Amino acid sequence: MIWKRQIPILIVALIGALTLFGWFIEEPSIEAFVNDDATQWYDILASFAIILGAMNLMKLQLQKIARRKKGWPYSVVAIFGFLFAITAGFFIKGVDDSVAVWGAHVTTEGTLFKWMFDFMFTPLSATMFSLLAFFVASASYRAFRIRNFEASLLLVSGIIIMVGRVPIGSVISSWFIMYIIVLALGIGVNSWKKDKMITFGVVGVGIAAVTIAGIMTGWPLDQPSIFYLPIIQEWIYYYPNVAGARAIMIGIGLGIFATSIRYILGIEKSYIGE
Repeated sequence: MIWKRQIPILIVALIGALTLFGWFIEEPSIEAFVNDDATQWYDILASFAIILGAMNLMKLQLQKIARRKKGWPYSVVAIFGFLFAITAGFFIKGVDDSVAVWGAHVTTEGTLFKWMFDFMFTPLSATMFSLLAFFVASASYRAFRIRNFEASLLLVSGIIIMVGRVPIGSVISSWFIMYIIVLALGIGVNSWKKDKMITFGVVGVGIAAVTIAGIMTGWPLDQPSIFYLPIIQEWIYYYPNVAGARAIMIGIGLGIFATSIRYILGIEKSYIGE
C-alpha cells in the first residue's frame, strides 16, 4: 500500500515543491534543475503518455469495430490513418536517398510523410476550420439572444467586431452609425418614460442635430472618427478584449497555482486513482 499511495504522493510533493519554488530561489543548481532537468523529465514522461494514448485510441477503435457500434466504419478509417502515418513517419523515408538524417524526411519534399502532410492532413485541417466557422456562428446566435443588459452588450460588441473587420465596414459612414445611435436612444427613452411625445422629441432632436452637423461638415465618411466602425472595433479589440483576456489569464494562473498547491500538499490524489 505504501508503494501505491504514500511514495507517489511524496515524490509529487517533493518534485512539485522544488519545481514551483525553484523559480523564486537564486541558486544555480536549483535553477538548472528547474530549467533543464525538470523540462527533460517532462518531455520523457509526455512521450510515454503519447504512446499510451495512441495504444488506448487503437484499443477503443478496435472494440468499436468488433462490437459493430454506431459509426464503426469511421473507426476503420481512423485505424488505417493511424497506421499509415506511423508507417510513413517511422519506416519509410521516401524516394530521396539523400535524406540520411533520421527525422529529416518529415519535412523533405518528395517523401511519403511530407506528401501525406501536404495533401491529406492540411486539406482536412482546413476543412475542420471551415466547419468550425459555422459552429461558431450557431453558438453566437444562441449566445447573442437579448435577455439582459450583458447579452445586449455582447450582441452589439459582436456585431461591431464582425462588421468592422470586413471590407464592408469601412464603407459604412459614421453618420449612419450616429442615426442608429439616435434611434437606439429613442428606444431606451421609450422603455424608461413610456411616453410617445418624449420619445418623439428625443428622436426628432437627435436626427435634426445629426443632419445639421453632417451638412455643415460635408458628410465625411470617417468623421467623427469615434463613430467610424473600423475605429470602434479596433478600440474594442485592443482595450476591453485585451483587458478581458488578461483577466482570464490571471484567473488561469491562480487556478494552476491552487491546483499545484493541492498536489504538493497531497490534497489532490487523482493521479493515483483516488
